[in-house]
Amino acid sequence: MSTTRTAIPGGATSGTGTAITSGTRSTPDDPAGASGRKDTGMPMAVYPATNSRAPYGVAAAAAFLALIALLVGGSAMSLTARTGRSTTEALASISTNPWPFVVAGVGLVLVSLFDIFTIPGLHAALGHHGRVLILVASATAVIGDLLGLVGRLAQTALVPLGLQPGGGRGAGTLAAGQVLGVLDTTINTAGFILVSVSFSCFGLLMLRGFSRAIGWVAIVAGVFTLLGQFPPLAPLFMVANLAYVAWYIAIGCRFWRTARRQ
Repeated sequence: MSTTRTAIPGGATSGTGTAITSGTRSTPDDPAGASGRKDTGMPMAVYPATNSRAPYGVAAAAAFLALIALLVGGSAMSLTARTGRSTTEALASISTNPWPFVVAGVGLVLVSLFDIFTIPGLHAALGHHGRVLILVASATAVIGDLLGLVGRLAQTALVPLGLQPGGGRGAGTLAAGQVLGVLDTTINTAGFILVSVSFSCFGLLMLRGFSRAIGWVAIVAGVFTLLGQFPPLAPLFMVANLAYVAWYIAIGCRFWRTARRQ
């Protein structure tokens, strides 16, 4: 979203903080001005700060990369879910075909990583709609993404265990796998709760003027992410996944257009 405003005669400042001057102004030492002519009162051209587009360009690229990682990692995760929920079943499946687990883990780690780089663009676009709300949204998003990154790494750590001789059926291997499973579930749940808060806050900010359509997508993502953390309501998390896809497409396109306009 461009922050450049119309130049105001009389030396005001633009939305980017760039000084606006009107012609050549006279001074006590040079009544006619350096050019030898008096002030005409006509505003001169205003140029936005050269770095004003950086947060939007970075956010757009990060959103598209997160979208790709989400589609690849999510598809692989759906394959791993067919093996069963127990640690024993997961380790047995890894021993025969570890690649779905590797792709799912790496893909979802990258989603969390790329998502962090969308936050500066969101902060720049939405900060003037609510200072407290944007701080809550940004903080919960960063912490939630970091927790998600750690949780997916713990999940991916099951792969070396499953590839051990015996297909991961040893007592020590099963115990280690169960510990990783608990860490994965606990950390990811905490991360998703924080992410649900951040999506809801970003959505409320967008409803105040950025984009009502994207705002409602964010709110749907936040609400269904939270509901999906309760085991009886876990299927509702699929709605959140669809909202994530729509979110990354929407903000990626919006920030890309904004970066090109400035």
